[in-house]
Amino acid sequence: MRPVDDFIRNHPIFQDFRPDHLELVTSVAEEMRFTRDQYLLRQGQGAERFFIIRKGLVRIELLSKEGETIPIQEVGPGDLLGWSWLLPPYKWGFDARAAETTLALVFDGASLRKKCEQNFEFGFRFLQVISMALSRRLDVTRAHLLEYYSQRPHPWDGDDRRSAPD
Repeated sequence: MRPVDDFIRNHPIFQDFRPDHLELVTSVAEEMRFTRDQYLLRQGQGAERFFIIRKGLVRIELLSKEGETIPIQEVGPGDLLGWSWLLPPYKWGFDARAAETTLALVFDGASLRKKCEQNFEFGFRFLQVISMALSRRLDVTRAHLLEYYSQRPHPWDGDDRRSAPD
């Protein structure tokens, strides 16, 4: 058994998985090392994998239309990263960049999608845990966006289009 397999088996999101379902997950995982400032994923590029951070720190960022980098969140050990491999068009909606040397488990998204389609029980359970993790991430993102925009002028300030109709 690889050390990667032990990490997956002991990760909280997989704790209730049956052994055969764990095997489906571990069979498509490998460990990768990312150096500081190396991108794990880039906004607009094809999304074919997802990550669980083992060690290190990764910054999630958006690039505005004006080219401004907008910090969204930082993820670290134990956190999942990347959902866009689940649904078409399979394109990343943000950047993720290592803030320091980072070790991550990298999962082949296309292979996992196929395994979910072939084994509905596994697919349902897998999508449940991914959905719960995604929900938590969206809550954090919402809080960060509220904080970010509370420090900036409101986009509608001075815009009379919000006034009541005649």
